[in-house]
Amino acid sequence: MKNRKITLISNDQAVISSLRGALKMSDFSYENISNKEDALIKKLLMTDVLIIDDSNPLQTNPLDLCKQIRDHTKEIIVILLVEAVD
Repeated sequence: MKNRKITLISNDQAVISSLRGALKMSDFSYENISNKEDALIKKLLMTDVLIIDDSNPLQTNPLDLCKQIRDHTKEIIVILLVEAVD
């Protein structure tokens, strides 16, 4: 089984720490994108799973980012982390 790559787009340290801990116990390589310069679509297309925190540092709508990725590939699993509103 190949080592799968997960990319997280977040600047929330609690989210980053929680996911990093969980991923260290699994067979996933991990990368966090924390600024806009890092977030080239080409770089995102090299991941197997993309996790987008709604407080993402890219200052772009997470759904727009998903659409851009889907324009290039349907192979990436995309997970959106959103804050629950009461």
